[in-house]
Amino acid sequence: MTSRNMGQIKPSPKLSPVALRNLALRRQQLANSKTTFDVPKPKSQQHQKLHQGQGQKTKSRQTSIQTKLGFALGITGVLSLLGLAVAIAIVDQNLRTQLIAQSKSELSVVATNYNIKVNQMAFGSRGQSENTAIIAAAAANKSNPTVKAILANEATVRDIEFVTLVNPNKQIIDSANSSRIGSEFDPSGLVTQALSTGKQTISSEVITYEDLAAENSQLAERLGKSAADTPNFLVRYVVTPVRSSDRQLLGALVFGDVIAQPKIAIADRTNQTLENGLTLITVKAAPILGQVRQEGQVRLLSSFSADLINKALNPVNKTTIASWQASGGATFSHLVPNALVSQDAVIDGQTFTLTASPILNATGKPVGVMLRGTSHKQLNSLLSQAALLIVGFGAFLAVVGSLVSVAIGRSISKPIKKLEDVAREYAQGNLSAKAEVKSMDEVGVLATVFNQMADSISQRETEQIELQSETSLQNLLMQEEVAQLLDVVSDLEMGDLTVQAKVSDRETGLIADTLNRLIEQLGEVMSAVLQTAHQVNQGAELLETQAIAVAQNAQQQAKSVVEVREGIDNMNQQAQKASLQAVSTNKTVQTAQIAVTKGQQEIASLLASINSLQAGTVQMVKRIKNLGEFVDLAKQFVLDQKRLASLTQVLAMNASMVAARALEQREPDQFASVAKEFEAIANQVNNLATQTNQGLIVLQQRTGFVEVVVSGIDQDVRDVSGLVEEFTNSIELSSQSFNNIKSATEQVAEIGRSVMESSNSIAKAVKLSLSSIQTIEAVAERSASQARFTREQSGKMGELARQLLEKVQFFRLPQQLQTQPSDRRLESVDTQFIPINYLDQKVENEYTTLEDVSLLTGRNSN
Repeated sequence: MTSRNMGQIKPSPKLSPVALRNLALRRQQLANSKTTFDVPKPKSQQHQKLHQGQGQKTKSRQTSIQTKLGFALGITGVLSLLGLAVAIAIVDQNLRTQLIAQSKSELSVVATNYNIKVNQMAFGSRGQSENTAIIAAAAANKSNPTVKAILANEATVRDIEFVTLVNPNKQIIDSANSSRIGSEFDPSGLVTQALSTGKQTISSEVITYEDLAAENSQLAERLGKSAADTPNFLVRYVVTPVRSSDRQLLGALVFGDVIAQPKIAIADRTNQTLENGLTLITVKAAPILGQVRQEGQVRLLSSFSADLINKALNPVNKTTIASWQASGGATFSHLVPNALVSQDAVIDGQTFTLTASPILNATGKPVGVMLRGTSHKQLNSLLSQAALLIVGFGAFLAVVGSLVSVAIGRSISKPIKKLEDVAREYAQGNLSAKAEVKSMDEVGVLATVFNQMADSISQRETEQIELQSETSLQNLLMQEEVAQLLDVVSDLEMGDLTVQAKVSDRETGLIADTLNRLIEQLGEVMSAVLQTAHQVNQGAELLETQAIAVAQNAQQQAKSVVEVREGIDNMNQQAQKASLQAVSTNKTVQTAQIAVTKGQQEIASLLASINSLQAGTVQMVKRIKNLGEFVDLAKQFVLDQKRLASLTQVLAMNASMVAARALEQREPDQFASVAKEFEAIANQVNNLATQTNQGLIVLQQRTGFVEVVVSGIDQDVRDVSGLVEEFTNSIELSSQSFNNIKSATEQVAEIGRSVMESSNSIAKAVKLSLSSIQTIEAVAERSASQARFTREQSGKMGELARQLLEKVQFFRLPQQLQTQPSDRRLESVDTQFIPINYLDQKVENEYTTLEDVSLLTGRNSN
């Protein structure tokens, strides 16, 4: 097969002798080598190395998935239990806070029971102070049997220890107790206070054992106290002035109730109402009345820790006292809500939340303590049940979590274990091993992918075996063809250009065809070399033309100088144009400065509008703050109405008690006394109604104030709206100023671009002039160099021509390529129209061709 019959194969243009020698060496290597294939090692070794590498990692990575799932579920359970424990702690804290609030509320019940007797004494004392018999005795400063009977009856009916009538000099006129007529009686200065103010005085005071024994020795003995103990007692006093019909002060009626353990009704009534708990009343720090009720069992409490009591006995601050006295003082309640203290304590093995409050006298001095204790038994029971429920639920979650983790771990690890066994079989060489796919979860997908991988590997193994067999056959054929090619190359090395390589349809056929074409081209080249040797002499004439070209280069230099001068003139014109543009830029910058000044003025106006808006906002905040203060005053009015409502309830209770007494009375005098008590209750109800009316008037005034504030806020909102409108106008003016500045800036930028274009034109003209000057210099240097080169090469060309003729005769050419030396002369060169660069390149090409031929013939001859 020749090259003409193989148009689809593109032979390489050249094949050097070095490449031919490499082909020969490759043929020898192929003849001596044997085809071998690497058999893959069993994957069990790699699997063992992988396990060894994993053995060096952390223990957490060595554990199984089932263990990790169990550990994760365990941590989740522990965190859940911790969260529940925190929730229990929060609930416990909230419940204990609620228990303190409950204890304070229960203490108010104790205070109510404490004040009931005081209110009864106040109403009874006020009624008896208006009794004609009492008024007559006070006016005469002398007692009588009727007065004695009235005082004794009050002491018996009300179960009080002190019922005494004194004159304006605080001397006893008569008493329900031992006869101390004429003696001065002014307990804790209450009589002096009542006579000086002319108002009923209520107070709780401390009385010593001697004073109680002097007033009622039997009472002191009945309380079970001895003089050696020198105990103190707490007495609730009510001192009511006695006036004549013309409102002249005639004396005072003193009621006093000694609080002692036999009068356990205060504590018992409270404990029965609240079902369980602890109630205690002390004089100073000494308990005088106490009871504990737990699950229906009642016992007396005669001793108690003094820690909380001492805290409650601390002096109350002046602000709290002033607020308490402003709300009615001891007349309203002996307790001050702001002076409450609370703490937990263990009493007889049970925990109580204790709340204590000082009992204040009329001057605000603590004389005793009222204490209420709320048991923790229900709270502890509730917390125990909750804890038991949480622990049980946590244990249930732990068991369920363990079972779930075991089930999930087995469902994951079992398919993975089977897949691992199949992989081991496959690694040991069993390529038919397949993984069983039972589900389409992650493990099932992994098994499917593994089976696909195994099928792909088996298919590739089969294809590789077939490819190896085909490659072996092709190698044998190629070795034979390469041997033939090497024989042809050996003939070429001997200088025989008449040989031809055998062309086939395999890879070596392309090499053979290329080698044949190389031989043909080499013959043509050698023929051309012979002709070139005859043309070398003619090439000498070309050297003469270079001298003429040098002269033309001089003319080109003169022309380039003219172009440089024209470029400089153009550069001057561009510079003048840039100067005019600079003047225009200056004017535009001045316009921009004017626009900036106007913009600054607009910004100043905008800042003024912002300041006005801030001032209006501050005014609105102040008015809203005043409105909040009025709302607080309204809340205070509601609290006052609640207090009046509670007083009304007390009056209603007293009225019912007086009505019960009225039903029991048979004598007209006593019935008149009851009627006066009804009248006193009616007066107090009238006073409460008056206070309510005054409160409504104040509320109406405050409502008017609120309307004024709301209208002021509305006006402020309108003012702010106007300011916002002015602010918007200022922003629009500022926007216009900024647009003017933007327009001026764009003009400056446009002029700047024009200046830049002029500068670029000047730079290009300068660059062009410089390039022309450099070209002139280069042409001059090249002309001198070419002149020297021409002289040197003229002598060499004759010598090269003779050497070329001698060397070319070594080759044997085919008959059709052997020709006689050509007599064709070289074409003439018109030096007037040939650039010097073209002549230089042509001479250099001619010289390069001669040099290559000389080197080739020299190597072949060697």
